[in-house]
Amino acid sequence: MDHASTPASERDAADSARARTADEIRLPADALRRLSRLCDELGTGSVAVLREAGRAAGRSLVATLPGSDAAPQLDVDRFWTGLGGAAEDAGYGRVEYRVLEADVGEVELRHSPEAGADGPGGGLPPGGCHFAAGWIGGALSAAAGEPVAVLEVQCAAEDDAAACRFLVGEESRLEEIRRTLRAGGRTVDEALADR
Repeated sequence: MDHASTPASERDAADSARARTADEIRLPADALRRLSRLCDELGTGSVAVLREAGRAAGRSLVATLPGSDAAPQLDVDRFWTGLGGAAEDAGYGRVEYRVLEADVGEVELRHSPEAGADGPGGGLPPGGCHFAAGWIGGALSAAAGEPVAVLEVQCAAEDDAAACRFLVGEESRLEEIRRTLRAGGRTVDEALADR
């Protein structure tokens, strides 16, 4: 762009627009999948770093919602509608939420960029969507004003599934569910009933 032929007011407006978006970057979905694969190869520490990056992204999503300064008081339906729209606009996928029990909810994430666009096996190796688990936890923790844990129980990259599924809730309850699932042969519904 030739600044000599551009009026100062247009340059100022363009600079102002760039400044407003300087806090965000675009990351191609393939780059996120490659980063996720690398973190899986490097182990637990790098997965934690990817989840923390996701948490920061989730907190930022909530900050864009109308009324975000009073997020813990937002109406649940309005919150999920707003978060779903913000997540889809950011390229994180399409979100649906449902309550499973008093202290556990389920987030279904369709079109997770980590899981890949090619269906099962087209995205990540077994291990899950670490960035997605992070941004979901970060968004919910910011909205609730207290920590919300996330447990991925189905990944579209691993399973013959159309979506990734995450349980969300208090950490000790999700740890009970994780232990039950790891014991083998149990479904999520059975783990929830096993109380």
